[in-house]
Amino acid sequence: MARNSYLLAWCLLAVSPMACWVSDDLTHTCDDKLTCLDAGGDAMSGGTVYVSVTGSDSNNSGTDSRRPLKTVGAALALRAAVVNVCEGGYPENVTVSSATQLVGGFDCGTWAPANKLTTVAPTKGMALIVSTSHVSISGMSFTAVPADAGGGSSVAAFVTNALDVKFTNVTLTAGAGANGAIGMLTTVSYPTTPLDGNDADGGTGGPEKTCTCPGDSSSFGGAGGNYNQGGQGGSASPPTGLDGGAGGPIGSCSSAIVDGSNAPNGKDGTSVQVWGSINSSGWMPTAGGAGLPGGPGQGGGGGGGPNVPPTGAGGGGGCGSCGGAAATGGTGGGASIALLSLASDITLTSCTLVAATPGDGGKGIAGQPGQSPAGIGGIQTRGGCQGGRGGLGSNGGAGAGGAGGVSAGILYQGTAPTPDEPTKGNISFGQKGGARGLGGAAPDCTSAAANCGVDGVRGAIVELRAP
Repeated sequence: MARNSYLLAWCLLAVSPMACWVSDDLTHTCDDKLTCLDAGGDAMSGGTVYVSVTGSDSNNSGTDSRRPLKTVGAALALRAAVVNVCEGGYPENVTVSSATQLVGGFDCGTWAPANKLTTVAPTKGMALIVSTSHVSISGMSFTAVPADAGGGSSVAAFVTNALDVKFTNVTLTAGAGANGAIGMLTTVSYPTTPLDGNDADGGTGGPEKTCTCPGDSSSFGGAGGNYNQGGQGGSASPPTGLDGGAGGPIGSCSSAIVDGSNAPNGKDGTSVQVWGSINSSGWMPTAGGAGLPGGPGQGGGGGGGPNVPPTGAGGGGGCGSCGGAAATGGTGGGASIALLSLASDITLTSCTLVAATPGDGGKGIAGQPGQSPAGIGGIQTRGGCQGGRGGLGSNGGAGAGGAGGVSAGILYQGTAPTPDEPTKGNISFGQKGGARGLGGAAPDCTSAAANCGVDGVRGAIVELRAP
């Protein structure tokens, strides 16, 4: 066994143990027949693995150019130091999770470097993901298809939390981003039971009326007063900060307002201020904020009872009507990004980056109108007062518009990638950023009440900063 100042490694042979060299720069160089284990127990296959469109993942080892593997993914799973890929198209999503050199452009017949077109082009998703450090990729092309789902993005390559990643003579091509989806509204069913207050019966005031709304909200019409008794006030739950109808005073049908208050409209969804975010899954366009549900109207107060014979009573207050459901916001417009980078150190030499048209932000929509009408007050008996009318339930809040999509050769957060001058001259992107989505709170984005999204952006190199 051999040991340097950084890492202890063992080489395993079928017959006898044998030392393998681990250099100071943590490069593992083993004979093609050896398998090294680092101190943490991770397998590291040395040597070179070959990939060809005519190869086989099930029958070939890949360690001999005459018996190549068929897919890049199978070769990378061997954690080889070098993966050579010959000309042709590879319809797969490639993920690099261990240090390696991925080299394309070889002639499949001779395996001589020939600058042949070697293209990774999956039918969906990102063509390339690099999630580890010390990766070199050269002589290859990675192409992402246009997005086809609402707000979907097309990203050719995503490098996340990786250091010392080198692209040389690599082409990264992203397709168009998809337009964001329109917000959604799932309406609630309003109760069909009458909301009107209960009538008085002889000398007994109309009982309190309870009306239950969707979403665990309720409105209460106050009870009517008996002889020589005032009416009960109305209310609603959850509280809205407004008053229910006051209970009517004894013997007076006009000295107090006994109608319940209308509920305030549900809050509209918040306008977005950022294009999106980068997480471990890639690029996430920002959706418009969802509205909040409307609330129930306050119940009417019960009518007051009489204070002089003959005996009568007040009618009960009517229930407030129910509030409407809120709408969700439109989703963000999909991006078109050739290279997406999160907290990574990347250099690009003689590369070509192509981004296409991004999607527009999805439109937010209005919330459900509140229930109408509210309940009227119950009828009084001799000498009493009618109950108050319930307040109207409010509209649900409108969803906000989604952010417009981004078109970028490079979109990064953290350390800026370093392209050389030839690469800078070979970055193209869409003619415009995606348009912001219109919010559901106003007919256009000029109104003070508007809750539109933010316009997208385009550029060769775009930095995403925290809001």
